[in-house]
Amino acid sequence: LYAMEGIISSPKGNFSLPETNLDFRVEGDLVNVNAIIRKLALAENEVSGTIDVKLDEAKPFVKADLVSTFFNGNDLIGSKKQAFVMPSLISSANALSFVPADDFSLSFLNVVNGNVALKIGDLMLPEDIELSNIDMTAKLQNGNLIINPLSVGFGGGKIAGDVIANANDNSIRLNL
Repeated sequence: LYAMEGIISSPKGNFSLPETNLDFRVEGDLVNVNAIIRKLALAENEVSGTIDVKLDEAKPFVKADLVSTFFNGNDLIGSKKQAFVMPSLISSANALSFVPADDFSLSFLNVVNGNVALKIGDLMLPEDIELSNIDMTAKLQNGNLIINPLSVGFGGGKIAGDVIANANDNSIRLNL
């Protein structure tokens, strides 16, 4: 069994990322790796939790339990080509303009299997979208991702549902 712990820092702009600091402990061997993230700070965002990886299966199996009280996604997003820009003849609309213009493949879902529990107190997104009390559990098995439950506070209300994404037929289904 091997172990390592410490604090890793990267200045703003390194790898085109904001300032990043990681306080962690990792232990494991060639079969199992366990990480405790005491604090991962990306710009002003903080994440903590545990990540366990099993390497003795056909695909690595990742189990993660992550928590953040506040996360501003705008800190991590650069300028990108947009898929949709409202025409000038429409003075206002409620469409989101941060959807990427490029085709999107779900093939990356075939890389690992795993389970992830994620809780975020407040999440800021582009277009001044604010989400709160995010609580989700995701299970990924052979390219099939199931997020259930999915609970999000939005606009003074609550959205609850599930998401199924399948890399095998490149489909996504959202049930609210």
